[in-house]
Amino acid sequence: MLPFLAFLLVLLVCLSSLANLAYAASPDLTVENVWLEKASNPGEVVSSVASGEQFIIVASVKNIGDAPGSGYYLDVYHDSDFGRGGPDSIAAGEVQVWYVGPLTAQDGSHTTRWIVDPDNQIAEANENDNEKDLTFTIGGSETQSPTLMLAPTSGRVGTVVSVTGSNYQGTTCQLISSPLGLFSSQLCSIAADALAGTFTVDSGATAQIYTVTVQTDASDSAANTFTVLQTYSVTFYSDPISGIVTVDGAAQTNNQTQSGYSIGQRVHVVASPLSGYLFTSWETSGVSVDSSTSQDTYVTVTGDGWLKAHFTLITCTVTFYSEPSSGTITAGGVAESDSATEAYASGSRVNVVANPPSGYVFSSWEANGVSVDSQSQDTYMTVSSNGWVRAHFAQPQVTVKSKSILGAEFSGARVKVDQSYYTTPFSLTLQGMHSFAAPSSVTIKKVTYTFARWEDESGNALSTTTSLSYSIQSSKTLYAVYSPPQYSVTIYAYDATSRKAVIAGASVYLDGNLVGTTDSRGSVVLKGIYPGAHALEIHKDGYVDYVTTITLSKSATFQAYLNRAS
Repeated sequence: MLPFLAFLLVLLVCLSSLANLAYAASPDLTVENVWLEKASNPGEVVSSVASGEQFIIVASVKNIGDAPGSGYYLDVYHDSDFGRGGPDSIAAGEVQVWYVGPLTAQDGSHTTRWIVDPDNQIAEANENDNEKDLTFTIGGSETQSPTLMLAPTSGRVGTVVSVTGSNYQGTTCQLISSPLGLFSSQLCSIAADALAGTFTVDSGATAQIYTVTVQTDASDSAANTFTVLQTYSVTFYSDPISGIVTVDGAAQTNNQTQSGYSIGQRVHVVASPLSGYLFTSWETSGVSVDSSTSQDTYVTVTGDGWLKAHFTLITCTVTFYSEPSSGTITAGGVAESDSATEAYASGSRVNVVANPPSGYVFSSWEANGVSVDSQSQDTYMTVSSNGWVRAHFAQPQVTVKSKSILGAEFSGARVKVDQSYYTTPFSLTLQGMHSFAAPSSVTIKKVTYTFARWEDESGNALSTTTSLSYSIQSSKTLYAVYSPPQYSVTIYAYDATSRKAVIAGASVYLDGNLVGTTDSRGSVVLKGIYPGAHALEIHKDGYVDYVTTITLSKSATFQAYLNRAS
């Protein structure tokens, strides 16, 4: 027995295959291929070894069934020497690569035989594909058997397969699959008896095991197997449909389908809501999701199916208040009583109207978490978060004041409102139609004023009689306006030097306004002058301007003495 079979049977490669086979689940172990490699450069497949050179013998074992094989042994023969490896286990679709050596090449023809599960301890789908031989010659001209290697040995539609091999005669070759249709291109080339190329699994290839044979123009051939995995489609949905699901970095809109997934494939998904929405959950069929409540997660394909991302509109709760509580607020056309609540989408603009209770008028808005455009009774609010809005109502206030037509306010006028008397200024809470009666005259600081009219706060005349009927719908200010007495003033202009000579033709100004010109007697008469202080100016060529202040409390005569200009 060879010492190397002590036993360096080492697992080099494990490839998963999840083929969905039609027969009942069972393992099926086979020796796929046997080849030589130089011990000085493991991994390099060689077709010949020089006498005395160190080399290793390599074989690949694959479970082409759809159930694991546990506790299998591997027998290796090299000429008359024998060794056994194992026990070991192999998953469905898995490929294990074993080797023996290094060996020293000796001249002559040699045969190595590899047998998996030699004692038939594992019940397999096919017990007739468990061994493979390789005959090679060292130091002679015997032709070695061709080899064919596929990597990977399983995959779905679109998989790129590297095809390598050695020991070929001829110059051209083709790949033939059984059944047909594995590769869209079948032409290959041979260089220095070595085969190399890449091929893509055709889109029409069905899920099954294919036997791949390389056939040269010298009629030598080798074969291997490739398993096409069944693929599945997944449709992506959004609820509402405006949302986006990003699948392995690519955005998918509602009702988009992606094909070509294999069983067990992991797919990265991210739910991307539009503005104003929040992700809530995933819903699935035919796939499984790692977390149904994580916005960024993974799904595992378990068959044809779909994935739906559910989004929820971000809403804000707004509470409506009225002060007093008997008032209401109409929001978006809906009447809301005190403490009523409504839910709105964040960013919504809602028309709000304050509706005062009987005997009240709108006063102002107060808000928190929402904003109102203005303090108008009919306005809009913008919802930005949970919050509240309150409409303040007040009973109308009527303020009654008295003033002169010259604009100065004064107090002390007794005004009758309905059946009661009040002294200006005063304020009352009133609404609706009411009667107001002002005295026909008032005496202020010994000056008697005569009633002129009623005015509102804007200066609009309401009545020229002392009695006024007025409807109060909002807070108002009413003025009882009085006219002071009017006096006559006679002005005489004299020459200051002679003290007696009159000055005719002098211009007379009162409070900055030209009011007359002195006559031949040097006089001018001014009528309708209100009491109080007034600025008096007299201008005459050849004289210094005369400027003084006169105060009237009755009709009067004033003498003005003008100095000659120097």
